[in-house]
Amino acid sequence: VPQSSTEYKSLIAMQEMRQIVVHKHNLMGAIFMEEADEREIIDSDLRRMDRILSSGDDRIYLDECNVFTLAHSKAHGIDVSGYFPDYYNRLRKLEAKILFLDVCQETSWERRKSRYEERSQVFPPEEREHVMGRYREYLFALRPLLIEVYETLDFPKSVVDVSVSPFESLCRARDAFEGLAMSYGIELLKREDSTQP
Repeated sequence: VPQSSTEYKSLIAMQEMRQIVVHKHNLMGAIFMEEADEREIIDSDLRRMDRILSSGDDRIYLDECNVFTLAHSKAHGIDVSGYFPDYYNRLRKLEAKILFLDVCQETSWERRKSRYEERSQVFPPEEREHVMGRYREYLFALRPLLIEVYETLDFPKSVVDVSVSPFESLCRARDAFEGLAMSYGIELLKREDSTQP
């Protein structure tokens, strides 16, 4: 994944809809989302894809979560899998390509643990351990569900192991993204002023 959309003038990096809803409702992460929040994410994702489809825009859109939000929902007990056909049909029309950044649960937990500890400070001390346990349980339940969604999709796709250092992970993701684009004849036009590696 490029450092920013400014690296490529033909690329639009969209903000993850899950993060938009989390910040809009001032939630402390996915484990505090309710079904209405998940449906807001899904409806927003679907509307965004509809806008792209109707625009005739030929740029490349990078969407971090999209259909994988169904796995995030399920990981904390909300089943919205009935929306899979809605996502699938739009992604097919958009000629989607999937680049799955795979990280083992232990590495993912270690990368996120300090942020979760920071978030848990707003809770009374006697609740923090329970909240941390919920975050960990969610994160460990998530990966198999993400893989399940990935395996269901029959679009051009590839997996990139990003269980390495953050810098190496970014390099692997960038190289895989550029390779995927090239393999389908998609020209990524770099900005002349780009300073990205």
